[in-house]
Order: sequence, then C-alpha cells, then structure tokens
Amino acid sequence: MLLINKKTSQPIARLAMDNIAVKLSSYYYESVTEGSVGDMSITDLTNYPQTVYEEGNMTAVVPRMVWGNTGLLPSEQILQFRKTSL
Repeated sequence: MLLINKKTSQPIARLAMDNIAVKLSSYYYESVTEGSVGDMSITDLTNYPQTVYEEGNMTAVVPRMVWGNTGLLPSEQILQFRKTSL
C-alpha cells in the first residue's frame, strides 16, 4: 500500500504485508473469521530531514525502513486475529 500526500501528490510511505492467511468459517449459528500476518513493514519515502517537495526530485529520495523486519529474521506470525459474529 502506498500513502500519497493529497496536496503534492508525492508518496509519503509504503506499507507492505507478507504471509497473510485468512479463513472464513460459516456455521448455522455463527460466522468465524480468523487469520494471521507473517511480516509487515513501513518504509519512509519523504527523505526526512531533507524532505523532497517536488516531483522532479524523487530520484534523490532514499527509502528508509521505519518499522518492520528486514528479512534477516524470518517470522512465522507477528499478528493473529479471530472474530466471531452471530
């Protein structure tokens, strides 16, 4: 997912999720949604503190991972969820 500044149309950040699993079970009396996310990362695309304001300067941007796994430590799950509805 790419986050874009509405005013300047410049990308702000990139969010990435890997190893996503979702299971939906529907029963007569309830529905159950459960799943997990294996890896997630947030990458800054603003080149802070030398923030780029013009589209022509986007080649000067150095993407910087703000949060997440760099691939050095593979993970099975970082988030697990379950929702039951009647």
